[in-house]
Amino acid sequence: MRRIILIALMMGFITPALAIAPDGKGLFCIDQAIADETPDIDLVISAKFIAFWFDSGRALTTKWQRRNDEVILRSSPTGSSYETSSDKIGWISTSHTTNGTREEIYSIDRKTLLAKGTNPKRTQEFTCEILSREKQYKLKLATTRDALQDQYNARLAANQF
Repeated sequence: MRRIILIALMMGFITPALAIAPDGKGLFCIDQAIADETPDIDLVISAKFIAFWFDSGRALTTKWQRRNDEVILRSSPTGSSYETSSDKIGWISTSHTTNGTREEIYSIDRKTLLAKGTNPKRTQEFTCEILSREKQYKLKLATTRDALQDQYNARLAANQF
């Protein structure tokens, strides 16, 4: 009985410390300003959602994009080193495009889970939810991709070709 109480006390002290560290956790974020029903389905696919996975001091960014008539996931292969403070987590993500290199600056408010992303084209704010397991994170990415594909397919159904 004594061991059980001791283990319970230890878990009570250890768990909050584990909950604070970003590594091994993900964020799934939505830009609430972009309506699901917007006539621009490409805007919904490419800009409404973003996800981050934190591992080994790096933030890996995942976005959805359309390649012809297929919605795919585009993830940063190596991620970017992030920095933390008591209030926020921030990093600069560099991606290589056909026009050269593009930097995106991200910051996440640790209390409100509000994420801000800035790139040369726009600044966006996202509300995020924490996904504490990698399996849960990957499932959320896949189900979102499937839902976006269904939306896109519904738009295609009205076409003749």
